[in-house]
Parts: sequence; C-alpha cells; structure tokens
Amino acid sequence: MRNRLVALAAVLGLAGCYPVQSLQYDRPDARRVLDHVRKGQAYRADLSDGRAVELQDAVTAGDLICSARLEPACFPAATVIRLETREVPDAPWWAYAAAAPIAPFALAGAAADGLDRVLTGGPQTFSASWAADALPEYNPCIRHVRPEADGSWPSDQHIRADLYRRRAALGGGCLVRMGAEYAYPVAERRRLHLTGLARRRFEAFACVRARPEAETAAPKAFVPTGGLHTEGRAVDWPRDLAAILRDPATFAVTADLTEACAAAGGVALDLSAATARAREGWPLPAEAG
Repeated sequence: MRNRLVALAAVLGLAGCYPVQSLQYDRPDARRVLDHVRKGQAYRADLSDGRAVELQDAVTAGDLICSARLEPACFPAATVIRLETREVPDAPWWAYAAAAPIAPFALAGAAADGLDRVLTGGPQTFSASWAADALPEYNPCIRHVRPEADGSWPSDQHIRADLYRRRAALGGGCLVRMGAEYAYPVAERRRLHLTGLARRRFEAFACVRARPEAETAAPKAFVPTGGLHTEGRAVDWPRDLAAILRDPATFAVTADLTEACAAAGGVALDLSAATARAREGWPLPAEAG
C-alpha cells in the first residue's frame, strides 16, 4: 500500500515540479497573511514596529501569528507591512488524470492501514527505524523502548504504540520527539508536543538545587510547529494548551526527572514553584489568553 501512495504522490509531485515562486506583498490584508501562514507559505515578514521575522514554522491563533522562534512569541497579523512567501504552483489537470487509476487502490490501502492501526493498538509507521537513531541526545525515547521477549528490537509501529500507552510516565523530551512523528494523528502530535514542552520546562526547575544549563535550555514559549501540528488549518491549539497547563498530570515526576535531579539534590518536595515556572511558557498576550 505504501508503494501505491508513493506512486500517487510521485505522479502529482512530478507534475508540479515547477520552480517555487517567491512573491512579495506590500501592506497585505491581515486575512491574506493568516491564510499564507496556515498554508505554510509565509517565509518572512516586516512588522510595523520595525522587526523582520521568520515565519517558516509559524501557526495562527485567531488574528495572531505565533512561532517559538519569536520573542514575544505572538504578534497580530494586522501589523505585517510586508510579506514574503514561497508558493508552489498547483499541479496541472493532466496530472490528476494520470493519478486517477492509482487513487482507488491507494485510498483503499490507507483505509486498511487505519484498520491495522486499530487492531494493533498503535499508529502505522512511515519513517526510518528508531534503531538507527539510537543516541539518547537525538532520540530521548530510545531508553524507554522495551525489547521483545526474545531480546529483538520491536517494530517501529509497536514501539510507538507502547510509548503512547506509557506517555504519562515519559519525560518531556520523549514527548516532544513523539509529537514530531507523522505516524500519529495531527491532533495527537500537537498534544504530545505541547505537553512535552510544558513538561520539559517544568523538569528544568524541579530539582532541589538549581540547574542553570537546564533552565537556559528550557522552552521559553509553547507553540505548535507549523503544518506538522496543524495541517494548514486554523486549530484551537490555545484551548489544548490551556487544558494541558491546568492538568496536574502534565507536571508528573517521571523516572527521567528523578535521574536528572540525582546530582542536584533530588526532586524538590514542593513542586509549586517549578509548576509556576512551567506555566510561564504560555505564549499568548494576557488579553488573548
């Protein structure tokens, strides 16, 4: 089935192999700006306050544009005075005609994958094996992978399914990694990502003694990453984030946190300060929250 999907994508992709168009808009309408951001086409913008900002990973929140690359993380779309985009032309009509014979088989295969996902309790995988990405600094989930009974490495699909079932006990870094995996539905990728960011910031402040390096490296703002977490749509991710920050389970003491705090006096008995520091990552202006 995967080969059919690849073939379908290849037909449409080859047909659309025209140069990416770089377009500039002066004094663009805010709705146009928001639309380009959602589609992942916005590249760079000049703002009325004199700032020039990168928008490759930006998302929308109502009339605001947000990105973890920015500080502050959000600004009104209406303040954009010049927008630069990267747009790919639509595929011509004959590409869709050529793809038509493949489409029914590819879609049927996708439906079968959905059934497989339900029956196996986990998402289908379309990425390289995690075994090839085994260094913890690149994949903080590796340490949590359980081998099969015979000691062999599990399939990627079963790794993801098992980690997802145990997500409440995993460290923030692993949750962020899981949120970057296309094998999960987009809404779940977004929740895993936001929960992981909040937990990572909490973990940085949760030890008895301060860990300056961890605090400096902690996420400053909790924002989804472009189309990976929105699929080009206007989604109510601030509501998701508000629920995550209200949930005490977000600030769990995990095995990863206990290990990280071992050389810093252990995990603090009173975690209210660490929780408060984590909630500082709410990215929206107070009036928008």
